[in-house]
Amino acid sequence: MSLLMSSNLVDVYFFSEGPFYYILDPSSMMLWREKHNNINKANSNPEKQLFPLTTVEKEIPEEIFAKIKNLTRYGFFQPKGHSSSKKLHFEINNVDFIVLNPNTFCNLNCWYCYVDKSLKEKYKEADFNQIIHFLEVFLAQRKSHNNKPLAISCCYTNEITKNFDIFLRLYKIVENLREKNDIILFLPSTNLFEISDDFIEFINSYGYLAVSIDLSNKKQIETVTTNLSFFDKNVIKHCHATIQPLMSDIYEKYFFLMQHFDFVSMKPVRLGYDRKLKWDEKSLLKLDYEMRRFVNKLLELTDKKLVNFLLKIGDTDYFTRYLKRIFERKKVLHRCPAGITAISFGPDNKIYPCSGLTGSKYSYGEFVDGKLVLNNLNLQRNVKEIRECNSCPIRYYCGGPCLDWLNKTQSKFITKEECKINKIFFKSAAVLAFELLENRKSVLEIYRKKKEIKLKLNYDTSFSSFSQKFGA
Repeated sequence: MSLLMSSNLVDVYFFSEGPFYYILDPSSMMLWREKHNNINKANSNPEKQLFPLTTVEKEIPEEIFAKIKNLTRYGFFQPKGHSSSKKLHFEINNVDFIVLNPNTFCNLNCWYCYVDKSLKEKYKEADFNQIIHFLEVFLAQRKSHNNKPLAISCCYTNEITKNFDIFLRLYKIVENLREKNDIILFLPSTNLFEISDDFIEFINSYGYLAVSIDLSNKKQIETVTTNLSFFDKNVIKHCHATIQPLMSDIYEKYFFLMQHFDFVSMKPVRLGYDRKLKWDEKSLLKLDYEMRRFVNKLLELTDKKLVNFLLKIGDTDYFTRYLKRIFERKKVLHRCPAGITAISFGPDNKIYPCSGLTGSKYSYGEFVDGKLVLNNLNLQRNVKEIRECNSCPIRYYCGGPCLDWLNKTQSKFITKEECKINKIFFKSAAVLAFELLENRKSVLEIYRKKKEIKLKLNYDTSFSSFSQKFGA
């Protein structure tokens, strides 16, 4: 038994929460829950959010070891081999999302920004005729290879309300192209500090408003809640807010924002290494506590209130991203579609894998003399090919590192902060997933149908009961 566990023949992870321990088979994304008395309940160190079975061998009942050993004979808990040399090939015809960034100058000054100051100060204005020509050539070339609608957005590199005249020019370009092409236009978010009558009129006609809020900025919160009153009630309002180090009362912050917005999405903020407020052991422990408390507060709600709360959480929310992936068990091989099916077109007529990298050295090619000329650069890697991700228990729920943060900070691999944050969110989402699955079935059924979630936790999620089916 000990030989099996101490060798690298078993890929199995545990974490403990309340009266339960959770067992994860990373490769199959199968997750079980079992009541326990033996695992240390005081485990609150982010370093051990999810830990290999070998590190808790003395704390797991012997009969569980025996069940795991038996299940390995049937293909469970088997580490899969990984190659470290495979490269993805970027194909322009696979693109179904383009962000048009008409300049590279950031007109904001966010305290948590991790972008190099010299890059922020670079400025280049787009040639709008070139943008039109690029889109015409791209659409003509794409038609024979890809019949999906093309999504277009713009102005991700700066605040839209400060450049609204530029946005309107881009909007008219896209509207003209929509007459003969299947195009969906998405608006970027705004901080809603400064709004003009033209902006209000446009949003009321468009019917959707996305607002990014820094919850540490009381002035912005006051300004936003006031400015929201200028928009029609039928405008769908989506708030994007940051979870910051040492933030308290995360549940209450969701609840407050839901009083003003139709949808609320929150995510942990990414920080530069030179910031005084950082994701360190203290702030990670605080986040772990807050996410435990968040789940417990949700479970205190009545079924009706819990359904309403969950349905008001936006699709880009960090917590529900993991909740959905736990339910669906669909392997996420890339963090996002950047550089695969999504690109940015910059003011220098170059193609970038991500809006955040617009104007950087990481160009995938350029539009020259009416032609799309690509190079062989590709920053994206399948998570199975990333050496640093091979031993991560939630690799298929996460998808690997963010290209923007990874390349802007020039870090070989950012693991110490973001990987621990991801495990905290995974753990809290897993706890809620099992509570819904086992004790709040009516809530889960409504939530699943409304969010179009394909439930793949359709096996016996009691580890002891599941093992018995295999003679253990």
